[in-house]
Amino acid sequence: MVSLLDMIGDISRQRSQAAAGAGGLLVDTSGNLYEFSRDNPESVGLLAGQFVPGAGTADFKGKYRDPFNPSKFLPSAGQNIAQGNYLAALFQSLGLLGDVLYGAGAATGVGAIPGAVLSAPRAAQLLSDSKPFTRELPRPQTEKELETLARYSARNIKDPTEITDPILASRPIFESSNPMIDRVVLDPTSLLGSGGINLPGDRTEAGLRLLGVNDEMFDIPVNERGGMGFMQETGEAWASAENVINSMIKNASEFPEGQRVLGLFGAMGPRSSNFSDMVANTLVERTKLAVKGGDLDAKDIEAFDDAIRSGVGLDKKPKTDEPYKYPEWPGILDPKAREALEADGQLRIQLTKLMEKQSNRNKGFPDVAETRAITTEPELLYIDPDLPLYGMNIAEIDRANPLIAPDMAAMPHPAYAAQLRGNYLGSLRTPLPINVAFPDYVRGRRELGKSMAGDRRSSEISSISQSFDENWVENALNFEDLVKRIGMEEYAAKYMRGEIE
Repeated sequence: MVSLLDMIGDISRQRSQAAAGAGGLLVDTSGNLYEFSRDNPESVGLLAGQFVPGAGTADFKGKYRDPFNPSKFLPSAGQNIAQGNYLAALFQSLGLLGDVLYGAGAATGVGAIPGAVLSAPRAAQLLSDSKPFTRELPRPQTEKELETLARYSARNIKDPTEITDPILASRPIFESSNPMIDRVVLDPTSLLGSGGINLPGDRTEAGLRLLGVNDEMFDIPVNERGGMGFMQETGEAWASAENVINSMIKNASEFPEGQRVLGLFGAMGPRSSNFSDMVANTLVERTKLAVKGGDLDAKDIEAFDDAIRSGVGLDKKPKTDEPYKYPEWPGILDPKAREALEADGQLRIQLTKLMEKQSNRNKGFPDVAETRAITTEPELLYIDPDLPLYGMNIAEIDRANPLIAPDMAAMPHPAYAAQLRGNYLGSLRTPLPINVAFPDYVRGRRELGKSMAGDRRSSEISSISQSFDENWVENALNFEDLVKRIGMEEYAAKYMRGEIE
């Protein structure tokens, strides 16, 4: 039988050779078995646990913790099949059979060795799934992209050409955390007869684990779960707070019984990612690196933590002069900092806003705008933040059983408690602006005298629905033709100037 230690060594060497051969940064998390075991005892324990009776059954059902992200569960065999990950599902089935043989061994005295052999392929796969890679942020090619990046980064820059290297030259270091369902391109005609609701979401990536930035490795990796790619990673429709998910379910329920209802992802403004634990956790890890590199003084860290605890410099709570304050904040360098952040979305927002202040940037704190860019889905980085676009990802909602309560999710989102059950359907070949995707909603706003400037923010906080009838399909196809002629950038410019309704 192949031992776990042999597999760690063999797969480590393969990973190292692959990284070196690709010209990427060499990240060998398991080549030195002693160091890996010392630094990642829980991971080693979970990998070794694949050989323990009962582990195969738990893994098959989606109840086995991810060795490289122990706070989360691995996808079940059913989820892997739904996502097209048939090899993983096969190995999980072998592990389940191994448990049966373990049970036979307990009763008859045989079967334990075959059970362990059947568990080995799954343990090997878990070790080999994560291959580190680096990626430079896509660089702007046009003045329009520079302007978009300036607005995206939320810096007060009058001349976008003043943007310099930091936000453009970052090289985040990733590894895959979960396989993604392949992108399916949809024609608008395929939506005919369906109902649609809006799924506003932040611009963060999915299916990845952020290991570090610019050749510097984090103490603790940051799990990226989207955002736009959430449904491609998890096989479910959406995730949010339970009250928001219930509102989406109510919105979908208002379509006639039996009608297919689709959820259309729409990218919220760039700062929406401040709520995500991905941005906040990355800032924590980058702060640790800044301290290690001598770029941050202890007194500045202490002042930052005191501000979080006292509320000095933080936003005021709605309808009150009382600022947000967090007297129990453990401190940004404390091992419990990320735990505190993951439990409180408003704390994540306040920490991010405080760190974004120019005074803190000058002291050597991490660049928040750069960090937002690092955690952003690359194809969303240069989409104009003022133009609401929908349909970049679409899920079909399970109307019969739509709610996944917080304790039911096999692959929980780190920042959101509940999920909307469904499945990834595909992505429109050309994303639709809100006036094309949800024309009834926009028409209603205009009848109330609401301006175009408020469309994006309104769509982020409102429940929107639309029937995709023949007229809707025709308008969507006409929009595609228009974009082919003038381009999305020119359309966005005309839209912002009010030249297109």
